Amino acid sequence: MARIQKRGQSYRIFVSRGYVNGKQMRETTTYKPPEGLTKHQEEVAVKKYAADFEARVLADRTHGDRMRLKELYALWKDNYVLKELEPSVHSDYINYAERQILPVFGSYYLPDITPLMVDKFLRSFETGGRLDGKEGGYSAKTIAYIRCIFSSMLHYAVQYGLLQLNPCNQIRRNNRKVEAPKKLKYFTPEQAGDFLNLLNTPIPVMSKPSTQKRNGKVVNIQSYFTGCYLNVQLKYKVAYNLLIFTGMRRGELLALKWSDIDFEHGIISINKAMGSRVEDGHNVQYEKSPKTSSGYRSVSIPASVLKMCKEYQQEQRRNIMAMGTAWKGFRTLATIDQNFIFTQENGRQMCKDTLSREFHRIINCYNLTVPEEQKLPQIPLHGLRHTNATLLIANDADIKTVMNRLGHSDVSVTLGIYAHALQERDKKAADTLEQVLLHKQA
Repeated sequence: MARIQKRGQSYRIFVSRGYVNGKQMRETTTYKPPEGLTKHQEEVAVKKYAADFEARVLADRTHGDRMRLKELYALWKDNYVLKELEPSVHSDYINYAERQILPVFGSYYLPDITPLMVDKFLRSFETGGRLDGKEGGYSAKTIAYIRCIFSSMLHYAVQYGLLQLNPCNQIRRNNRKVEAPKKLKYFTPEQAGDFLNLLNTPIPVMSKPSTQKRNGKVVNIQSYFTGCYLNVQLKYKVAYNLLIFTGMRRGELLALKWSDIDFEHGIISINKAMGSRVEDGHNVQYEKSPKTSSGYRSVSIPASVLKMCKEYQQEQRRNIMAMGTAWKGFRTLATIDQNFIFTQENGRQMCKDTLSREFHRIINCYNLTVPEEQKLPQIPLHGLRHTNATLLIANDADIKTVMNRLGHSDVSVTLGIYAHALQERDKKAADTLEQVLLHKQA
């Protein structure tokens, strides 16, 4: 049974773990009751705490009482972060843990970290504490991310009996400012059509408007034709057509190999993706599984896009023959279909940022040639995925079909992301019903 010894305003609690070689092994802890309790309430609280402590000692669950957070971090990092999480998040988890969390809590014993301390720590980021040195605090999204990392570390301790409760789970979740969700950026049907036509048309390369100082005066230099044209390479035409017509993610697109296309039936199998991680200060691409189990899917593509893919495949093969050993991919007839579809000039896999840079270069070049009302919006490359989904929904595609083509794990994800498109379709349905009913009444 636990032995209790009063020491000033606190109590020392002793519990025996038995004898080893004739020597008694004891566990000790200190308990300070909350202020304002009556003598009887204090006695009850101490006895309850002592009983709980004794139960944890006998169940061998007190190791965390003697463990500091920096020791827990080493276990969590080696056994959870580096082994179970995607390599693409390793650097973020480790950086935030080592540069934000450990400097504050690293020397604390696990039971000494309270919800109030965690809440105060997270609130401090609302006004400062940025790693990049910029003024102001982090966004609500970044603060939530730091909390997620801290919570993951402490949850690991709870799972292995080193801590009874996770302090991150005990603080209020709705007491921080909530940012409005970012509006999705995508092409309208007309803009998507203009962009696809643009890929097949030489684009005049115009200079950017600029200003110069001449004789002490500022002179505005208007945009002018440089005499050159931008001709979009076939591989980029294929890439952007596939993104618009399939809605796949950039990482899924770049992971495609020729063996993933069934030319006979016009179907693409999406069964892997490309991620990126930081190694020695450099971004390195690696192959990984799709985002969810639903990411494994087969998507049909139209005949015009399939024909374009075939033309590009033949172009790539001609390039392989011309380059010979300089080609870094597969070259034999038996293995040539194992080449990545989208490659650099030497056959290595295309870098993820290349597609985005070329996408914006095409739009920028085109926008300099047309008046303001005809310019294409500067959407991110991922906006082509949103374009695909909104076009399907606007044209009455079944939401389950849209979900399956996008590789979402649950229909609620699709409904949540594309609520705007569904609202437009709902309005269209209401207008149609009005026309039908009013026409009958007339």
